[in-house]
Amino acid sequence: MGSVHALRDRNYYRMLSDGQLIELTKNAQSELMLVLGERLEELEAAEQTVSELSQEVNDLEERLGLYQDEVLHMQARIDDLELRIADLQNERDKDERI
Repeated sequence: MGSVHALRDRNYYRMLSDGQLIELTKNAQSELMLVLGERLEELEAAEQTVSELSQEVNDLEERLGLYQDEVLHMQARIDDLELRIADLQNERDKDERI
C-alpha cells in the first residue's frame, strides 16, 4: 500500500510547475530536497537566460539582414556611379582628341 501512496505523491509532484516545486523545496526538511530545489532554481534561471539570448540572436539576425540589404543597395549605387564616371571620362577623352 505504501508504494501506491508514493506513486500518487510522485504523480502529484510531476504535475506541479517548476516554480511550485522550487517553493516546496524551500520548506523541505531534507537536505537533499533543498539542494535539488536549488539546482532546479539554477536550471530555471539558465533556461530564462537561454530564452533571452535566443531572442537577442533573432533580433541581431534581423538587423544583419537589414544591413546586408543596405550594403547591396549601396553597392548598386556605387556600380552605377562608376559607370557614369567611366562614360564621362570617355566623353572627355573624345573631346580632347577633337
